[in-house]
Amino acid sequence: MNTILKHMLTGIDGETFDPARVIGYGAATAGVGVFLFNSVWMTLHAHAFDPQAYGLGFAGVCTGIMAVGVGVGVKAKTEPQA
Repeated sequence: MNTILKHMLTGIDGETFDPARVIGYGAATAGVGVFLFNSVWMTLHAHAFDPQAYGLGFAGVCTGIMAVGVGVGVKAKTEPQA
């Protein structure tokens, strides 16, 4: 697991941590976790599930994750080749 995380969070050289990846993956993970927790919390405590609100929220989370991916992809093209 440590090797996978290191490859995900480092630049092309495999040693230097990339701030865009660290912040991006962290924000995406936190966003998905909070969204899922809030969805379950509201369903269990309010005894109501609004599929339209869920769909809109999920689309927002997916858009944020896509933006992180695009940012990391664009930044990867500017890195020197190893």
